[in-house]
Amino acid sequence: MAGAGDAGQQPVVAELHLVTAAFETPAPILAPDLSRLAPSEATAFQPELDDWLRPESDLSSAQDLPLLVGPEANSVRLVIREEDRIVSHAALCELEYTLQNAPTTTLRIGIVGAVATAPEARRRGHAEILVRTLQEHAVAQDLDLVVLWDDTPSGHYYDRFGFVGAGREVLHCTWRDLMDGLVHPDWVRPIGLHDVDALRRLHDTELAGVRRSRETWDRLLAIPRAEVFVLDRTGTPEAYAIVGKGIDLAGCVHDWAGEECALPALVAGIFHHRHDDRLTVMSASWKTTAHRALEFHGVERVEGILGMVWSPDPTVLARRCHRPAATLDQLLSGPDAIPFYLKGFDSM
Repeated sequence: MAGAGDAGQQPVVAELHLVTAAFETPAPILAPDLSRLAPSEATAFQPELDDWLRPESDLSSAQDLPLLVGPEANSVRLVIREEDRIVSHAALCELEYTLQNAPTTTLRIGIVGAVATAPEARRRGHAEILVRTLQEHAVAQDLDLVVLWDDTPSGHYYDRFGFVGAGREVLHCTWRDLMDGLVHPDWVRPIGLHDVDALRRLHDTELAGVRRSRETWDRLLAIPRAEVFVLDRTGTPEAYAIVGKGIDLAGCVHDWAGEECALPALVAGIFHHRHDDRLTVMSASWKTTAHRALEFHGVERVEGILGMVWSPDPTVLARRCHRPAATLDQLLSGPDAIPFYLKGFDSM
């Protein structure tokens, strides 16, 4: 998953921190030259951004982060320039997140990613300026939450911006030998073009999740190194799973939906199409039926990172989610927590 280029480490689990008041925006920091990246500049700038984000990769971030920095991305992209040269970049993509409760609630969230600075311009506060400006944009646009993935060992870098840990996701480490014989080989197959509408329906039945239009699905399914499989025992897909996403999430089932009790069969079938000896299944904490189904077959369970979040006003967020007034971390954990989880395709 994408993170802050300034930090330069791989994502790790972030600890939850108690927030007792809404975030207060500090006095503005004067930037050398802060502006939006013009669409006409984006193509020429992309190779340099990739050098900062992923210098050893043969895959451009425009390919596996299409909603954030792709050629047709409808995101807010900010840059800082020094002597007319772009030296720092950050982007925010706005998404709708639906809670299928009574009544149904739709939140507007922003995903921050592609935060990166030229090596020679680091440690000058550019990333801080960009992130704070994106927070101001979130306030102006009345967003409910802003999400990012922190690259620092304990999450302290973004504490200063008011971000807190978003909780945990559940990870199951499945092995080929454990799953052998659970499903007929013909019942799990790679996706066909005619399956996309079925994927949309399965995704839309989730307790909570990001809304995806057919156009969004088409763009996400075009991400390189993402393989999609369906469990189809009757001629209609009853579950789907996505393995891999560009340079991230190799060997991970990071995006899936459908009958939870059928997840072991789906994963077992994926092994018939891949050479992996192990697949890690990522899922939301509330998918307890799926967790029990996997663990019945001896699959080991651990917990993983969910990223970091910030809300302009947790009190307003609680009211929109029909929850008692609470701090942000209380809204994301505990008995009255809102179901919040971003699948791999929705992470930036």
